[in-house]
Amino acid sequence: MGLDLNMYHSAHAGNIPVTMGPPGGDKKPKLNENFNDNDHKNGPPNGKPPGMGEGDPLGGASAGMGVHKYEGLFPTDSKCGTNIEGLFAAGDCLSSMMVGGKYVGVIGFALAGSATQGALAGEVGADYIKNKSSPSISNRTIKALKEEMFAPRELEKGYDPAWVTQMLKFNTIPYYVLYIKKEDRLKAALKNIEFFRDHFANKMIASDAH
Repeated sequence: MGLDLNMYHSAHAGNIPVTMGPPGGDKKPKLNENFNDNDHKNGPPNGKPPGMGEGDPLGGASAGMGVHKYEGLFPTDSKCGTNIEGLFAAGDCLSSMMVGGKYVGVIGFALAGSATQGALAGEVGADYIKNKSSPSISNRTIKALKEEMFAPRELEKGYDPAWVTQMLKFNTIPYYVLYIKKEDRLKAALKNIEFFRDHFANKMIASDAH
């Protein structure tokens, strides 16, 4: 995708000076104001596949940003089962790795895969329920789970999840942590992440039910 790591490698090797402008420079998104539905036959606007807008690439899957079907729960079988008994997943909720190392960008491709997996998960889940008795969950447990789930909506002040996510990226995606792995630097990054977990995770605030 044209991502140039020479600058980072040069800095890591101690070669100076290394200079750089702000990400994306003075680039601005180019919108095709004349685009209409009939243009689909010629591909997406600006000739870009879905998810590939203007700006600089940031490392892709190697930087922890997986392609479609790499997210979610890891499957334990070929029928959408997960390591949580009775829980079946599909689509972006299931890390089926159906597209390989790179999303092909064909319009509707991910949707077709998600629909197929969803149908399978529904059938397998229905069969599972037929042969299992309903679990007994105490009201105390249900109350505790609800309180935990809705806690971010109840807080009057707290940390923005987007900010916490950005802090995680700052600590895990740098070239000298992600690409050139050394034990001491990985441990340092982990120490920061543990701090975030202990001090930020339970103080994140949600502005809506999402």
